[in-house]
Amino acid sequence: MPYAVTLDKDEAGFYEGGRRFFDGHDFAQGNSRNFKLDVPDLDTTSADALPVEISWGASSATGTTTAEFKLNGAELGRAAIGSYYSLTESARANTSVFEHPILPGTNTINMVTTQGNHARLDYITINYPRLLTVADQPYSFSPQTDVTTTLQVSGVGENTQVWRVGQMGSPTAALTLAQEGNGKGSFTTDTPQRRFVIFDTNREYPLPESVGSVPNQNLHADHDIDYVIAVPTSGKLTAQAERLAELHRQRGLSVKVIPANLLYNEFSSGTPDANALRRYLKMLYDRASTLDKAPRYLLLMGKSPWDNRFVTEEWKKMPLSTTTCWPTNTMPPHKASAPSAVL
Repeated sequence: MPYAVTLDKDEAGFYEGGRRFFDGHDFAQGNSRNFKLDVPDLDTTSADALPVEISWGASSATGTTTAEFKLNGAELGRAAIGSYYSLTESARANTSVFEHPILPGTNTINMVTTQGNHARLDYITINYPRLLTVADQPYSFSPQTDVTTTLQVSGVGENTQVWRVGQMGSPTAALTLAQEGNGKGSFTTDTPQRRFVIFDTNREYPLPESVGSVPNQNLHADHDIDYVIAVPTSGKLTAQAERLAELHRQRGLSVKVIPANLLYNEFSSGTPDANALRRYLKMLYDRASTLDKAPRYLLLMGKSPWDNRFVTEEWKKMPLSTTTCWPTNTMPPHKASAPSAVL
């Protein structure tokens, strides 16, 4: 079964902007680092050499940064990232794919970079053939073939089930799992491009955590709004926003004050993301029957983090309710620009 495991820790960035995050270790503070990646249920009868994809970034304006990689003590390969030279750059990235034998279980990747240069790992992915087994932590998989396929499964018991994961127009469905004895089983699918999951119904699994209720709302019904004011979820600035809104209403504008969480709920599936605001404004533009009914003004109130996911050290301690997740910039600090707004 084709499968992949990835080590990808989003903990830091090279500058305050962008959407790409890297591992928390800066190689300028130590130019050698080991990373461990578990490869469960490896089919050792398959090809000897398997693809190992490594992506990393470096920040140097003075010279090339090189990286040498070892896998389980053996040479894997090397890569290089040149210096940046334009005012709009603060870092560059490289992705390389190497082929090397993989060990079942834990594999150790060692990375050594140019002494003193800023560099960070982005991710490591190992693609390998996996033996299907009923694991403590269920995982999804896909045969990715073009014909009707029969799959063998180990660790099968009387409480084992196999489901085909649902998609639009085709709900999740339980498939027939044939018991073959000695913990073996098999199932056949005529939709091998779909994803599947195998699990034991008698085991305990994590339960979803309730974090609060979401009141009824319907921003999708909005139209003909001249001026949009977005405020933090905490409500600390809402009263002042409403004062400003009332002033502009008296001048003949249609004004709406919107807490950030309402935008997230309807336009980014609850995730703090500036695209929620973009999609909302795009909807208003699309619904405007004439140009003078399209939105004309936008005001963003509150502290605006560049890290909308709150994964970096600077931002993960900041309460989400006190911020509005509109990126203050998507370029290095020396070229930062803020969105224009009308008060």
